[in-house]
Amino acid sequence: MKTAALPARLVLAGWLAAAFIGVCSPTPAAATDIAGWRGTHWGMTADGLRRMFGDELTELPARRVYKNAYAELALLRTDFLGVTFDVYFQMNAETDRLQQVLLETGRRRAGPQDFSDLLRRLRNNYDNETKLCLDRLSDGSPAGGEAVWRLPSTTVHAVFMEFYTRGMAFDDPNRDRDPLVPHYKTRRNNPRFLPRRIVLRYHPTARTDLMGERCRPAD
Repeated sequence: MKTAALPARLVLAGWLAAAFIGVCSPTPAAATDIAGWRGTHWGMTADGLRRMFGDELTELPARRVYKNAYAELALLRTDFLGVTFDVYFQMNAETDRLQQVLLETGRRRAGPQDFSDLLRRLRNNYDNETKLCLDRLSDGSPAGGEAVWRLPSTTVHAVFMEFYTRGMAFDDPNRDRDPLVPHYKTRRNNPRFLPRRIVLRYHPTARTDLMGERCRPAD
């Protein structure tokens, strides 16, 4: 059977399976620990970030609030490990110091192959991950995946998110359509065009409240 004839969710499942099975051997250059993301360290002030990144840094027009943290500074459309991210520096709401770096693809579409490539590069940087999991819907179809690296000072989460639920109706690509019925009456969501994104989180390993794994261990 040709891949083009498979339902989109099965194709996605195949890509994700390849991403998690393809564990690379540790490289001699892999880091055993990092103080933060790209030279930052936990507890930095906003002025410290401005001195470090200079004109690369964007002052956001409005504060982004994340529960007990906020972001006012960002690096927009930044390439990191082959993926274009928006990078948000999340400051603790009480201390005004850096507690997490959030990288997200935002509205830019990301696919399972992008996530697979990112995992391979992260493994080259930090050896093999300490946790792998697939987040599945109750019908067994994949909703995303997560890999976690727990280093002594910093924990890294790589998350691939698929935005659909069982409540959505999907087109069957193999179903015959009645040409006399208008498209608007039979229109369904196509999983290939639903939003997907990759999120990377870097935070201090000592902050267990920031762990937040969103998926259960893979079968």
